[in-house]
Amino acid sequence: MDIKPPILLLIFVVLLGAVVTNIWAASTTWVPFQLNNGHIIIPAIVNGLEGEAMLDSGATGNMISTSVVEHFGEGLSKVGTVQVRGVFGVQELDRISRVPVEMFGEEFHIKNLIAGHLGGPELLLGLGFFDKFVVQLDYPNQRMRLHDRKSLDLKKYANVPLSREKSSNLPVVKVMLDNEKEVWLIFDTGNSGGLMLSRKFVEQYDWLERSGSDISYSSGVNVKNAQTESFFMADFKIGPYEMENVRVSIPGEGQSSLLGRKRGAGQRGVKRGKNSVGLLGYDVLKHFVVSIDFRNNLLHLGLPEE
Repeated sequence: MDIKPPILLLIFVVLLGAVVTNIWAASTTWVPFQLNNGHIIIPAIVNGLEGEAMLDSGATGNMISTSVVEHFGEGLSKVGTVQVRGVFGVQELDRISRVPVEMFGEEFHIKNLIAGHLGGPELLLGLGFFDKFVVQLDYPNQRMRLHDRKSLDLKKYANVPLSREKSSNLPVVKVMLDNEKEVWLIFDTGNSGGLMLSRKFVEQYDWLERSGSDISYSSGVNVKNAQTESFFMADFKIGPYEMENVRVSIPGEGQSSLLGRKRGAGQRGVKRGKNSVGLLGYDVLKHFVVSIDFRNNLLHLGLPEE
């Protein structure tokens, strides 16, 4: 995948907040993370058990692995169930209350965790985590830090349009596909691919015929092996950056999917949000230092310093 540099050199964010190690203060120092199949993984201690947490901006809630729930049995308190919407369907899962967690050198309790199959990490931290901070993710150098909004005001630096999806309230970014179509995609750090688009949307164009496609399998919170089809998008633009030959996945023919579904009656969301046609993930984000203030719908993408 090739990236064409922007015409004007972007101003890198200058961080003026005090650099401290407490996540509740102005800013943290840079903390390393691991990339596992495109997923951001950080160390976490869950109810005394050493493990890992995955950062997933495409999840509306926080989750705990069913293996952890089974390990502690009645030591964790179940407080009902909740319906969870994934790419390939909706599932009813248990809700776990007040789980002690240690991360970034701090101990705290997470009030509501959804028990689900995570395929590795003990925790999944979704939009509830991202909404609390301005989060910086330096993908090329595999490190991150957190800021309060006084120490880093992204209003001055945001360079990618960001909004919320109507049906889910998840963050969505505006991108340009194939130099002809502007669309909104869910900003999903939990998506290990590049782009995942609604099949119904893709079939309106001749993208599959132009580049050919391959069959593969994908997994989500509700499905372990769902058939997908993939092809390469010749031109893709996000903010001031243009890319070539970005891999795109779509649900396989006949495969049930919630991608691109519009808000229905009685469905929670935001009235003035945008309708998305898919997801944007790691294979695009891996080139950038990503600075996100989801609460105020602000996003900056920059290239790493040499």
